[in-house]
Order: sequence, then C-alpha cells, then structure tokens
Amino acid sequence: MQTPTAFPHASGNRRSGVLLAMLASTLLVAYVSLFFLRGFGFPVGADASVYLWWTGLAGNKGLSVVNGRSGIPAVALVLSGISDIGTVTIYAGLQCALGTATGLAAAALVARDKQVTRHVILVGLLSGTFAVYIATGYFSTLGFGLLLLGAMVCLAEGTDRATVLAAGLLGAAGLTHALFFGIGAAVLLLTAVLAVRAGERAQAVSIVGAVLGAASLLGIGAVALSAGAAPLVADTSRDGFLRRVGLLTLLRSLYVHRVALHAAHFVLWASVPLGVVGWRATSGYLRRLLTSWTVILSLGIALGLATGWFPPERVLSVSFVVPILAATGIESLLSRRHAAPALAAATGVGVLLVAAGWVWFQAVPPVLPIEAARAEEAAHYAAATPPGTPLVFEVSGADPLTFLATRAANEFRAAVPPDRISDVYIAVPPPEPGADAERQALWTRYRADLTAAVRRSGLQPVTFRLAPFIRTPFAGPAGAARAVLPGVRILGGPDAPDASVATPLTPSSPLHIAVAAVLTLLLLGAVGSGWVRATLSPGILGVAISPGVGLGVLTLSAIGFERVGVPLNSGAGAASAMVLATAGGWVLSWRRSRLR
Repeated sequence: MQTPTAFPHASGNRRSGVLLAMLASTLLVAYVSLFFLRGFGFPVGADASVYLWWTGLAGNKGLSVVNGRSGIPAVALVLSGISDIGTVTIYAGLQCALGTATGLAAAALVARDKQVTRHVILVGLLSGTFAVYIATGYFSTLGFGLLLLGAMVCLAEGTDRATVLAAGLLGAAGLTHALFFGIGAAVLLLTAVLAVRAGERAQAVSIVGAVLGAASLLGIGAVALSAGAAPLVADTSRDGFLRRVGLLTLLRSLYVHRVALHAAHFVLWASVPLGVVGWRATSGYLRRLLTSWTVILSLGIALGLATGWFPPERVLSVSFVVPILAATGIESLLSRRHAAPALAAATGVGVLLVAAGWVWFQAVPPVLPIEAARAEEAAHYAAATPPGTPLVFEVSGADPLTFLATRAANEFRAAVPPDRISDVYIAVPPPEPGADAERQALWTRYRADLTAAVRRSGLQPVTFRLAPFIRTPFAGPAGAARAVLPGVRILGGPDAPDASVATPLTPSSPLHIAVAAVLTLLLLGAVGSGWVRATLSPGILGVAISPGVGLGVLTLSAIGFERVGVPLNSGAGAASAMVLATAGGWVLSWRRSRLR
C-alpha cells in the first residue's frame, strides 16, 4: 500500500461524492435514531449535565471558569447564540454531529488516489461507530479526537499551508481537552522520529513544526483564559471526588475495573487480530502514525493506571487507531477473494458494529424526566432567594452514595439560573457506624463545604428536598420543611417562586435534536470548507474533514472573541465569532485562487 494522500490533486468524481454522502447519512441516522427510538429529550451520558452547567456558567462568568476544557462550551454558546436554541438541544445535536464528523475525518486519513474506495468507507463506518464510546457524554474527549484526526490528515498533505492548519487544529484540540494534548503530541512526535529513521526528514520537520506551533497556541490560550473568574471547585463525578479527598487507591482500583470493562465493550478480542492484519497492509506515513498511536495508547493506559492522574479508559476510547487498523485488516481479508477470509471479514464487521450499537442504544440521559421537572420547580424558588444564599439539596440513597450525590449536584447546577450555579451545595445523611472511608469523607467534606459557604455569605441556607433524590430515610433538617409542590419540600427561603426566570433544564424533542444535529454538521462543514479550500489540495475528501476543521476554527474564533470582551451568550457576539471563522477561510481561498 502506498503512502496515503489525503487530498488528491484532481477532483473526486460523482460516485465518490455519493459514497461520502451515504457514509455521513448512515452515521448521522444511526446516532439520531437513539433519541427517536427511546424518546429521549436530553443528551445521553453521565457527563452531559456537567457540560450543560459548565456552558451556563461560562456564559455568565466567562470561559475562564472552564479553563482546560473551554472549547466545547465556547462552541455550544456560539451555536446557541446564533440559533436561539437551548443548550439541551445543542448538546444532543453535537453528540450526533461530532460522532459523524469523526468517521468522516478517519476516512480522509486513509484515502489515496482519486476515489472513495471500499477501504475508505469501512474506516469511516467503523471509526464513526467507535466514536459512540465517547459520544456518550464525553464531549471534550470527542471534540479532541476529531481535531486530532483532522490534524493528522493535514500532516499527510505535507505542505506549509497544511502544517499551519494542523497546528491550529492541534492547538484547538488542546484548548478543548488540555489533559489529552500531551497524548496527541506524543503520538505525532514519535511519528516524526520514525519518519527520520525512514529518511522522510521533511515530513518529520512538518510534524514537529505543527506540534510546536500548537503548543505555543495552547500556551497563549491558557494564559488568556487564566484572566477572569476562577473555575468552580465542584465534584463533577465520583472520580473527581475521590481525587479531591485523596482516596487514590480506591480511584485506581476503579480505573482497573473500567479498563477491563471497556476492553470487553470494544471487543478487543476481535479488533486486535484484525488490527495486526491491517498493520501489515499499511506503509509510509500511515504505518508510522498508527504504530506510534498504538505505542502511546499502551503507555497512556499504563500511566493512568499507575498514577490515577486521568481515566485510562478514556485514552482507549479516543484511540481511533483501533477501528482504523481493524477496518484495514478487514479490507485486506476481503481483497484475498477466498471464502474463509471473506467470512472472517464479514464476521469482524458485524461484531464491531453490533458492539458499538449495543453501547449507544444502552446509553441513557443523566437526567430523568421526573428529576428534571422537580429540579426546575425548585429552581424557581432558588431564583427568588437573595444572591449568594447557599442552596442546599439533600440527597440520600444506597452506596455508592458518591455517585448519586455528584450526579444530582450536576443536575441541580444545570437547572438553576446561571448566576446561581456557584451557590449549589449537597447535603447527605451522616454515615452509619463502621461506614467505609469514602462514605465518611463524603459527609465530612460536603458538610465542611456548606459550613464555609454560610460563613462567607453570612446568609442562612435554603434547603430543598426533592422526592426523586431521597431514596433512603433522611433525618436531616428538611424533615420539618413545608411542601410547596408534590415531591418538593423547602426549609426556609421565599414563600413564592420567581416564575419570570427561565430555567435551562427544559427537555427537547427527538425531532428538534435531529434538526440540530443536521444543522450543526452542515454549519461546521460550511465554516471549515473555506479553510480546506485555501489550505489543502482539492478533492472530494476535502468535504470529509471540513466539519472537523470547522470545529477547530470556530473554537479558536469563539475563545478569541470572548477573551477580548465580546460575550458569546448574546446573538451579536455569537454571530461575530461565526462570521469571522467562516469568512476568514473563504477570503484566504479567494486570495489563493487569485494568486493562481
């Protein structure tokens, strides 16, 4: 196999365009169908509610409050601002659009010659469905993976313009998920080392230049995002709480369990043998890249397990080397034109698609409809309290209570008005005698957090008891609270709610989510297409990475505008960021055409 060329110098024919459109449509329909089949009105995945309140807080206090993962909230604010669509719908649409765009970008990475071949479609299909493992709520990881693939495609081009674009996409990837930037940079730098050994020094220089440029861009962005309100100290997950209280041994044991679970979900027993066959069929830049990715994948998982610095299963989830190699192995088997290899290839495709489909269609929103309704009702009473009043929500349930408490906290923060997010606190029952260290730490830490908040504000807290979150008897202070609505009791606080305040946790509908997904994919493609035309060689596969390029450019534009004082939660600010991101590429494309 020859070294892949992402964008041939002749335009792709109509058949290639049709195949590419069919691939995108298939992936998008597969993603969107979850919401229709199960009637969901919220984005799915445990972290979805985290991004909802992160976005609300960022719109109210600035992107500095989500420094380190500011990319996706910035893009969500722009998309919501220009369309007047709620963030619930925006994020559900983003799950579908970014998962689809990931499959398209992976397809572009392996493409060569002038046609969209069977191999290209297989890679796009398996990579797009592999993305479900992070599309289930891990928005920053999903965005990072898409941007990393886009940068890899640009580096296959090998021109100065493509290198600059790759640096921009890598920088945007770092601003989207700073923790994983080191992993992406390590993959590319090891690829550069292998390129030098293969005598491809020009390619190595291009890769190193892109990484250094991205690191500089990330550093500038980090410094700019450090100005303003500090990130809110909040436990967004059980992992975050265990890390905050120092229970690292328990955290690492959870990581080991989840890595084993993800390995089973990813059906590595099928992916790895197919990947070995696929690796033998590669050469040149693609082989060096996939080899480096495999090595860094293994080292990253080991580092996460040993240190507990990050969830190692997330490294596995973003490693699209797995489906790319598996698809290449399947293509190699199909090309042998014998019954046994063809049967093995068909079995491999079926197993990988069924496994990904099972994970996606088992995904559920972090917010149940009854919980959202009760949280919204409580949010109207919370809005009627003086600013700074601690808003205490009681939570009780079976162990691990930490999981329920952190999930409930995310939901409450997503439900209250954005200017009250930092006032939300959680109360849990005192631990029983002999309770484990995690349960003891949960009660001690949350009680200390609330005590400190009351001391700072000088205001008495208002306590909420919502029926969906009280799953075991709770003898806390809200036992004497008044019932204001079915399933909602309040201790202290106002006598009447503030019904004039809009609460952001309103469910969407499958139809609105589908429309948002299609429009988001098309809009990101429109933003990126000008930059692709201005930077890369023409070809039908330029369309394939346009959404990924659009995500990167829009991320940089949105953060830049917000950092100079243009609010993204206003229609004018969001439109300004969108116009600059789109027009910049088309102006460069026009200038390049004139120079020709």
